[in-house]
Amino acid sequence: MSRFGHWLRTTAAVALAGVSTAAAQTPAAPIQPMDTPQPGVSTLFQGGLGQYSVPGPCPPTPCGPAVPTAPTAPVVPPVMPDPAASLGVNAGPDLPNLFAGADAGPTAGLGGYIDNAVPVTQLRLRYDSAYGNNRPDRAEFFYAKCGCFRTPQGGSQLDANGPPLPETNVDYQQLSPYLEIAVSPRLSFFTNVPIRFINPAQNANASGISDLSFGGKYAFVYGPTRVISAQLQVTVPTGDTFLGLGNGVTWLEPGILWQEQLSDRWQLFGQFKDIIPLTRPSDFTGNILNYGLGSSYMIARGCWGYVAPVGEVVGWTVLSGRELDPNVGAVSAVGDTIVNAKIGVRIGFGATRPGAAYPTRSDLYIGYGRALTGEVWYKNMFRVEYRLNF
Repeated sequence: MSRFGHWLRTTAAVALAGVSTAAAQTPAAPIQPMDTPQPGVSTLFQGGLGQYSVPGPCPPTPCGPAVPTAPTAPVVPPVMPDPAASLGVNAGPDLPNLFAGADAGPTAGLGGYIDNAVPVTQLRLRYDSAYGNNRPDRAEFFYAKCGCFRTPQGGSQLDANGPPLPETNVDYQQLSPYLEIAVSPRLSFFTNVPIRFINPAQNANASGISDLSFGGKYAFVYGPTRVISAQLQVTVPTGDTFLGLGNGVTWLEPGILWQEQLSDRWQLFGQFKDIIPLTRPSDFTGNILNYGLGSSYMIARGCWGYVAPVGEVVGWTVLSGRELDPNVGAVSAVGDTIVNAKIGVRIGFGATRPGAAYPTRSDLYIGYGRALTGEVWYKNMFRVEYRLNF
């Protein structure tokens, strides 16, 4: 190589080394954003690695001026009318669910002596213990005409089929199994087979089947708070009249039963019946009116059941027939009026059942009745009753 070529190569090497040294000593320029960053908006950066973006801060600032909007009205649910308001009943919003029974009728009556107006399917077992019946053959309502009017030779008063001695007082107990079957919410049929135990003061004690009864009821008024039913009961003479277990009369007993639900806790109920003899085995047999009015109120209730005190007044008026006065003999019973006051409590067992005919599946009644008048069927009575409904 010529001397000129060596000089050229040496000069190029020195120049390249100088450029490299200057580049190593000069700092790199900072990476700058391409646009001014905006809050909430991704910012685009330009650097040695190319373009990339970083999200802005939150919450974002709205772009442009805010546009006013009309306020949205709150959504108000529609007010449902109280179904009892049109009926004039003082009831709360829980009225239909708490005491409306099957097919929108009220629950069955909670009384202890007045018949239930609501047709239902139930099994009832009732026990009565009564004291102080001083005229048991009055109108032959309790038992038949005193056998003391029948002479040993078979005199003219052969219709005297009751116990043989003039009676001054009868205490008795009666166990009454009762079955009712509702074939519809408005119609039911029932039967009652009482078993009687009597403790007379003059005649012998006795026990056995008394007079069987059966019948039906139809609710011709059936609404959420009111039921009015027509009831017809027939009583047939199946009890032994000589022992004082029956009266020997076939009775037809039409009646009207009424029930009003004043609130989910408060009931009113009543009855009016005419006890008509279809047969007249003696001159003692009479026609009797029966009537009553009662009320119950639930003072406590819960998932365990309920407690409802009950008050009732029940009366009878004899329209025809006779009776034995031991001091005088046979006398007229027409106009005799007997009024009893009944007080008690009904206790339900288990949680209430909305829409059912009974508030609970079963309940128990414990009560006491006392005569308020001089004429009596009994002076005092204690009643215990258990009901199971289906």
